[in-house]
Amino acid sequence: MNVCEVWLLVSLYLIKAYLVDVVESGESCVLVNTKCYRRTGCRMALQNFFYVCSSVIEGESRGCTVGCKRALISLLKTEDRAGRAYMNCDCRDDKKCLEQKRRVEVCKSDVLAELDSVDDNTTRVSCTLARFTCEADTSCFAALGFYTENCRRLMMGDKCTPRCNNSLNVLHQQFKARKLQTCNCDGTEPYDCERIKEFTEELCYNRPYHVKNHRPHRPDCVNSAYSRCDSLLTNTAANHRWLFCFGQLLSILILLQINRTNWL
Repeated sequence: MNVCEVWLLVSLYLIKAYLVDVVESGESCVLVNTKCYRRTGCRMALQNFFYVCSSVIEGESRGCTVGCKRALISLLKTEDRAGRAYMNCDCRDDKKCLEQKRRVEVCKSDVLAELDSVDDNTTRVSCTLARFTCEADTSCFAALGFYTENCRRLMMGDKCTPRCNNSLNVLHQQFKARKLQTCNCDGTEPYDCERIKEFTEELCYNRPYHVKNHRPHRPDCVNSAYSRCDSLLTNTAANHRWLFCFGQLLSILILLQINRTNWL
């Protein structure tokens, strides 16, 4: 292959990438929202975004919260660029949409600066971001659901059943789940993160685990490391249905529709 052929291929690739961005940024936010909801991963990322970023979206918070940054990163990392298309969609002169877009811009610089951290092999991210990233991928989301369903006894500190062990292995095979194995528990998780790591190491892998800076879960969450009082963010089938309905309602009430200032 000569230099001209290489240049032609590179040019075609760049043109294709440019055209994709034009299409992403030109579609109406209502249409892009509908397309996103058709994909399980994008739908979960969008629901997490609406819920976690509600204070930013509604203008109740002047800055970008840590949770909102993580939700935005996972949304921008969805498969098939669906989440990215949503962030770059066209408000079509909707004043409310434009105002909400302006509010979310406060997160842009921090999010873009940390965006690559979920894909590299060295950076350790928070377990909340690792979970959001997994949920934004359809296959990883499914594997996480099976893990949550089949490892209830593990989360209680009881035992690691063969079914749980298999679900854990399947989850760890997912590309978007690799950060879950090395993530940092920072106390913002809606479950007792350190305890689950401890139970997993000792009961599934027969390895000692030393809990560092353990922060107990909230006083109203009792009986297990992965308490049911945080059922909003667990992945049983019933919670999937509830979260889907909640996300649909928020998308109607909030309709965060991002205009032409592209994030990527």
